[in-house]
Amino acid sequence: MMVKALIEHLEKEIVVYRNLVEVQQAETENLTSKDYRGLYETIGRKEHLLLKVSSMGKDRARLMESIAGEFEGKDIVNISGILEQIGGPEHDRLKECQSAVLTLVDTIKEINKVNALFVEGSIENIKKTLGLLGNFMPKSVYKPTGDFYSSTLKGANLSEGA
Repeated sequence: MMVKALIEHLEKEIVVYRNLVEVQQAETENLTSKDYRGLYETIGRKEHLLLKVSSMGKDRARLMESIAGEFEGKDIVNISGILEQIGGPEHDRLKECQSAVLTLVDTIKEINKVNALFVEGSIENIKKTLGLLGNFMPKSVYKPTGDFYSSTLKGANLSEGA
């Protein structure tokens, strides 16, 4: 029966998802410690795992279609639908796999949110810094006559950005 093949496939997916969680945790560490070299390496590993997840998802969809064909007349579109049709040890193993995948996906989403918030905060700090530095620039570079305008920074100019 194809259910056993689906279970084996899901067990492989679980390993990939666990690796992805580890990589995302490393990404969080890289972001918080400002280890940009490590971050580039981690992002490369993450992209590789995401490609693997995508490929495995397509394989799982093909398995699901095959299984749906075995249960003619039944509307099976997800793992829960298969669980309703089977029993015994395969039911228990498939249920465990489903639970593990859902838990790992939720964990990945949460870590992603944390990393996104950290990156957004960093971008806001950069914008504020650029805005502050922009206050030190002269308002215009050329006079209407075409002559070069130069100004010396004074205390009043410096305090505008503070």
